[in-house]
Amino acid sequence: MNYGTDLTDEQWRLIRSHIPRAKQGGRLREANMRRVVDAIMYVVTHGCKWRGLPTDFPPWRTVYGYFADLQKAGAMATHPL
Repeated sequence: MNYGTDLTDEQWRLIRSHIPRAKQGGRLREANMRRVVDAIMYVVTHGCKWRGLPTDFPPWRTVYGYFADLQKAGAMATHPL
């Protein structure tokens, strides 16, 4: 399903290089990072709880984990509700 908060192709092209690469030596990254960012945008825009993410996004714990990592790296300035 598509949401009004989903990134456009142009927006994704602008930010994808700022997404940290998967850690070496561990499991391969299974999450689609564009969908993770779309989910973060959904939470930030709608102010819903992480557990309230629609199920067609990656699991909320996965999305929140990446959000926390991006925030620590300085790529996300604020924490949503």
